[in-house]
Amino acid sequence: MTATIFYSVLKPLLIRKWLPVVALAVSGVCLSFILFLYASDAERQRLIAKFEITANQPILAINNRIQAILATVESLVAYYESSEHVTRREFQVFTSFILSRNRDIQALEWLPNVLAEERDIYELSARLDGLPEFQIRERTFDGRLAPAALRSEYFPVYYVEPLAGNEGALGFDVMSETTRSAALVRARQTSQLVVSDPVSLVQSSNGEHGILMVAPVFERGQSGKTPGQVEKQFLGFVLAVVQIPELIGTAVSPWTDTPAFGGIYVFANLDGEGQELVFARQASPAAQPAVVDAISRPFVSELIWVADREWEVVIKPPPRWPTPRDLWLPWSLLFTGLGLTAVASAIYRMRLRGIMQLEELASSLQAKNQRLEVVSAALAKYLPRQLWNAEFVGNYGRSIGAKRKLLTIFFGDIVGFTRLSTEMRPDELMFILNDFFSEISSIGLRHGATLDKYVGDAVVMFFGDPTSNGEHQDAVSCVTMAIEMQHRMHGLRAKWRGLGYTQPFHMRIGIHSGACDVGNFGSDERMAYTIVGLEVNIAARIEKFGAPDGVTITGETLELVKDQFECEPHKKISLKGVERDVELFSVIMGSDAGLMHKERLKNPPLLA
Repeated sequence: MTATIFYSVLKPLLIRKWLPVVALAVSGVCLSFILFLYASDAERQRLIAKFEITANQPILAINNRIQAILATVESLVAYYESSEHVTRREFQVFTSFILSRNRDIQALEWLPNVLAEERDIYELSARLDGLPEFQIRERTFDGRLAPAALRSEYFPVYYVEPLAGNEGALGFDVMSETTRSAALVRARQTSQLVVSDPVSLVQSSNGEHGILMVAPVFERGQSGKTPGQVEKQFLGFVLAVVQIPELIGTAVSPWTDTPAFGGIYVFANLDGEGQELVFARQASPAAQPAVVDAISRPFVSELIWVADREWEVVIKPPPRWPTPRDLWLPWSLLFTGLGLTAVASAIYRMRLRGIMQLEELASSLQAKNQRLEVVSAALAKYLPRQLWNAEFVGNYGRSIGAKRKLLTIFFGDIVGFTRLSTEMRPDELMFILNDFFSEISSIGLRHGATLDKYVGDAVVMFFGDPTSNGEHQDAVSCVTMAIEMQHRMHGLRAKWRGLGYTQPFHMRIGIHSGACDVGNFGSDERMAYTIVGLEVNIAARIEKFGAPDGVTITGETLELVKDQFECEPHKKISLKGVERDVELFSVIMGSDAGLMHKERLKNPPLLA
């Protein structure tokens, strides 16, 4: 049913020959959309690459800000390890200078390693320093701060700067809380600066999240490389409290209001499996993603190291990015392609009427050409193939005339054919002759021979005109052809015997090389392309002296093929009208078809 409907629509188009116009229009539209899609993809890739360059700027700013804070913590460690003792006042002076240049650090703290028996001494010392309410505390299950329970050691916030706003952190035993204690233990074990997972800050009243940058401090001049030494030399921790929103917000503040970004997200890879969103700033009020995989592409993602922790920063382009304005080039290509398609289709349609008229004329000419081809095919059977081809490419003359060239001439006929013809019916004779001529002619044409004529049972061929491969190669081709013909005669005799023709059919071949006149002979009304001359006469007469089933050549031909074939003397004859004796040679036809193998020769080839 569908095919019927399709054909009913297509048939009028075919009749009116509008199908090319429709095909042009459809192809143009398809090509336009393909170019549009390709250009859109290329333009999107270019915009993404450009966005990546832009997005790397806030990522680099975040990383630089973090590294600056880490360097601050390390400088405080160096200050402690280079001092015999750091007083509260000295800590205040040193850290105030640092904090004035790092406003995203909420607090710098000193956490001494306080043993259980030293707890009262430390609490009293702090009160004498002007902190009358100081005591080592911990959070209860309901979130209140209470005196710390008895344990072997404590790591209280002993010094803190700035004090204003951080009073609630004084005395808090950082080791009492799981996330904080994990960072302290890791720093003590590795003797390296570490960063905690995001924590709820003690100093904050609204539960803001932050991170703790913790670095161990050892006695002056001690390395603390072995576990035993760590226990002896360990003094405590330097700790920096950093509010994550303040840290990242300060780093990305130059890009906060830019329309280039639709969202900036920072995820912390936790000690356990999973991620935690620690910072998010997005243009739309949509729900914030919990993990990176929840963010729709495209976006730029980069891993940064915060001491021993890994954070992932994700920058998203603005909503509905890229805009149609960003993709003006693909749209321009689309409309240009559609416009060109419309113009081309219109022009083609205008010219189609003229083309249809030309087709009618061409159809008439084609009918005449077909008649000429039929006539030409019939005439081609009466002319040599080389001459026919040369005539059609304009390489041969059409007037009476001849030229003298060195040719190699072939004569071959069936031995005793005159007697055999009287013993056979006309239809049998015609079958044998036609089969013989067909096989012999096919071999000759395959070797490049020019078929001159059929004379009774004889066939005349020559090499060297109208095409030639050189005198030597022409002669070699002729002898090779003759050998193949004699081998083929074995098959023909077997075939004919199988059909009931018991008469012996054998072929004699004579080959001679010499200068002949070749060309168009006859009148202006009728011409024949053939060869004439004494050498042609010699070739015709020596064939009678050859042995049946063999190949007989003259000395002139031997001179041209002696390097390729083995020959032996046959006889020397005198021909009437020929002033010189003609020496004949027989080509030796063995299993190698007469081809001479150099390694088989013990004597030089026989010369004429």
